[in-house]
Formats: sequence, structure tokens, C-alpha cells
Amino acid sequence: MKKTLILLTIVALAFFGYALLGAAAGGLSLLPFPHAFVHGSKWHGISLIVSPVLAGVGMSIVGWLRRRRGEPLIRLDTFPYGFSFALGVALMRFLCTARAG
Repeated sequence: MKKTLILLTIVALAFFGYALLGAAAGGLSLLPFPHAFVHGSKWHGISLIVSPVLAGVGMSIVGWLRRRRGEPLIRLDTFPYGFSFALGVALMRFLCTARAG
């Protein structure tokens, strides 16, 4: 029971840690790209769902390829952590991009 709780704590901290790293990357991306990439859409904010899901799938594929080649995996090579990192980026950009026009 205690080992399970410790493992769950480590997983949760890693998940939120990747989200914070993603937010930092999203903040840095505002320097060269201060405006939203897509403007005037009725689907404003959909990137908060689509981008993390696509990134999670992409990182799962990277992990699968690395596993097939016998290469060591990192946490980011899995769907949840790829999703978490991309969610941090998307959320930071959503909240902080300058709305043009």
C-alpha cells in the first residue's frame, strides 16, 4: 500500500512537472511568436484539446519506435507525459498570446 502511494505521488509529480516545463516552453515561444497562430475562429480554444492529444499520440509512437529498437525510454515517450507537456504549452499560449485584430 505504501509503495503504491509513493509510486502514485512520483507519477503525479512527474505529470505536473512536465506540464510546468511545457508552460515554460510555451512562454518562451511567445518571444518569437507573440500572436495566436489562428485568428477569428468559432472554435477558439480547441487547441487546448487537439494539440495535447496529437502530441501524446506522437510521443507514444516515438516511444514505440524506441522500444522496438531497444533504446532506453524516458517518461516523455508516453502518451500521458507528452499530453501533459503539450497541454502546458497550449495553455500558456492560449492565456498569453496577443489577440490581433
